[in-house]
Amino acid sequence: MTAMTFDLTRTLSARWKPGDQIVVTSLEHDANLRPWLLAAQHAGAVVRWLDFDPKTGELPVETITAALNSRTRWVAITAASNVIGTKPDVAAISAAAHKVGARVHVDAVHLAAHELIDMRGLGADIISCSPYKFLGPHWRAGR
Repeated sequence: MTAMTFDLTRTLSARWKPGDQIVVTSLEHDANLRPWLLAAQHAGAVVRWLDFDPKTGELPVETITAALNSRTRWVAITAASNVIGTKPDVAAISAAAHKVGARVHVDAVHLAAHELIDMRGLGADIISCSPYKFLGPHWRAGR
């Protein structure tokens, strides 16, 4: 998933302009952070970091919607946090992002092993997943 997201963000960022905005959260695995951060840096885009509520572990939809504006190009969001298990309301986040003309990338790696994913119901533009998390060992060089 990391490699796919790097390829995706390199391609997308070719059209970004300085001042465009990318939204990421503190719930993300690095595979859904580093590619967006590096692509934004390369394009001169602004990265908006959003935090979950430390008391509940939740990421209120209002936290995302308050950060969205006409310069928002992409929201990168996990379907389930690999650290604390939080499952953001991706459908509501997608709907809010689309209202301002932004798109949504969902990291579904940590959800796919636990439940069926309603891809249409999430409303996301791109959903990424790596099956090694639930179907086999991680590939290692030299083996």
